[in-house]
Amino acid sequence: MKGVFNMDFPLGDLQSICREFRIGDLIAVEGRLGGFVNTNLKIKTEKGLFVIRIYGEKFEPQRIHYAHDIISILRSSNVPALMPIQNKFENYYSTYNDHFIEVTPFVQANHFQWIPNQAYFSGIMLRKMHQTLMHVKKDPPPRQSIYDYYNWSVLDDMSKLQPLYNWTNQNILDIYQINELILNNSRNLESVSIDLPTTILHGDWHPGNQLYKKNGEVCCILDFDSIQRGECVFDVAYALYFYLLKDKSEALGKPFLQGYGVLSEQEQMVLPVMIAKLGLFFGSFINKGDLEFSKQKELVEWVLSQEGIKTLQDMLRPDIAR
Repeated sequence: MKGVFNMDFPLGDLQSICREFRIGDLIAVEGRLGGFVNTNLKIKTEKGLFVIRIYGEKFEPQRIHYAHDIISILRSSNVPALMPIQNKFENYYSTYNDHFIEVTPFVQANHFQWIPNQAYFSGIMLRKMHQTLMHVKKDPPPRQSIYDYYNWSVLDDMSKLQPLYNWTNQNILDIYQINELILNNSRNLESVSIDLPTTILHGDWHPGNQLYKKNGEVCCILDFDSIQRGECVFDVAYALYFYLLKDKSEALGKPFLQGYGVLSEQEQMVLPVMIAKLGLFFGSFINKGDLEFSKQKELVEWVLSQEGIKTLQDMLRPDIAR
């Protein structure tokens, strides 16, 4: 048996998981897949390729059951949500060493390659998901989610932030200044936010959480940890945030919005601030790689500038034909 894993999940435990989920004996651990919070292991067994997902946070069982119910609703409407495999106890999850475990088939498909056509079909799929779930009853909320930080208060949480990265006084001043910039741009939006349409959000519509066919169509949606009811435009802002972080132009955002369809006037008004708040959150709590605070500061200042707002307005302006 090939592969090396950490002490928390030695190969013997992975073998036990394979047997519990009846996917055959483990042959090899082929590597880790992406993910900030959870560990996703691609494995090979006698029955094929699978992914063992080891959750970094503990969830209430009702929360996991709800996520699986949502996936079932989506699949019944031909939305290609990835459903975990049942184990021998007919549960879709298990626990090992106080970690929640899910097992899914490994889907052979293309990852996001920052191609406009993929962004376009991602927008189409997000709209279909939102419409399918528009009238689903309110969910048991996640313990913590990025959506909850839409109204995050820097002043209340600075005591939590300081120990994370040993912020210097200048770092803290930068966080306060960016927070103040966002507040100044959102003071006239409180009444607007009340009337925004809601649905069950994906909550993490990162382009890496979808897999794609060769023609760019979405063939699989991943990662339903963050689903909860909220404003539809949050998922839209979330996708645009990652596109703009990569390229501050219309190259990806415009085809995505063409796929998603028309936003209401109120949704368009809150979009820049929503994107800015995501930048502040990721820069403050992740602060590494592409999510390093300095890059988020640059994005926040740009998206709230005249240039950034004009770029968003140009993205939102429909073309006569795609």
